[in-house]
Formats: sequence, C-alpha cells, structure tokens
Amino acid sequence: MESPTHDLIRRFFANLGAGTPDPDMFTDDMIAWTISTHADAPGQSYLGATRMLAALFAGTLRYDVKALIVEGDRAAAQVRGSGTLASGERYENDYAHLFDLRDGRIARIAEFFDPAPVNEKIMPLLLEAMAAK
Repeated sequence: MESPTHDLIRRFFANLGAGTPDPDMFTDDMIAWTISTHADAPGQSYLGATRMLAALFAGTLRYDVKALIVEGDRAAAQVRGSGTLASGERYENDYAHLFDLRDGRIARIAEFFDPAPVNEKIMPLLLEAMAAK
C-alpha cells in the first residue's frame, strides 16, 4: 500500500529529473550529502545543483524508481537515471537515495551513484556551462 511518503518520494524524483524541485517538499534546514562531495551541504545548494543538472539535458533526465522502501521517518529508493545530454550523448546511471523525513517533508538526502558516468559525461558539460557564466 502506497503511503503519503511513497507519494512524496516519487514526486521528488519526477521534479528532480525536470529540474523543478518543489521547495515545499523540503524542511527549511534540509541537508544533502552526495557521493561527489562526501560532505553535507545546505539544501538550497543541492536544489540549485539539480536545476543546473537538468539544464544539461536535451529534455528531461528520467528517474525510474525500481524499489522504494519506507519505514517510519526514513525511506530508501533504488532508481535508474537516464536521458540524452545536450551534447547528444546518452546518459544512464544507477542511484540509491536515503531520505530522512520530518513532518511529512524531506529533511536529509544521501545520494549514492557510480561516479564514472558523471565524471565522463556530465562534468565536462557542467564545467563548460560554469565557464560560460
């Protein structure tokens, strides 16, 4: 049976892929940790990075939820991210996300993925976009 938390996490991935995170889904003090940074970052920083990431794609980066487990105020999701980059290259990666929730909102995210496809395909585009600013 799907719960409000299941719905919240599924909406998170839909918004993440489109680069349109909904601030109402997150606590004001949300923290994000990713395998790339190995450090906690303020939520606003993470949300800004998701917008920038989405801009690197020709269309939407799609996240397909393969498994979603919810227990109390915690959730774990296994997802497959895929899409076509603005460069025309195909991008695919497997992710695991751990969520801590508070009052029906996301308070903490830990994001794990294979860094090789990110370093090979996304980082050059990201660095190019940052240099253009």
